[in-house]
Amino acid sequence: MVAENYSLTLALESSAGALLLVAATGLLVPIRQWKEADQDSLGFETPALALELKSRSGPIVVKIEYHTGNQSRSFPRPDAGTTPRAKPRRRPALEPAA
Repeated sequence: MVAENYSLTLALESSAGALLLVAATGLLVPIRQWKEADQDSLGFETPALALELKSRSGPIVVKIEYHTGNQSRSFPRPDAGTTPRAKPRRRPALEPAA
């Protein structure tokens, strides 16, 4: 949008300035390093499996079905009720100047 309203030079210079500002912020305020205490599971216990799974058990497929009742609804088509779009008009070809 800046390139459309002002100039391409201004757009590139402002994006370069923003990039330098973000890089300087990263140097001044670094991300804190994780400690071993941060990775604690907070007392989460792994649930017991009901299946005797082994490493060669193969792929596992999970299927979820939703039942919405016995009433069947008819939904309108996405393009129903809209007016058809007008076809774009072509400009007549310019004739070369003599």
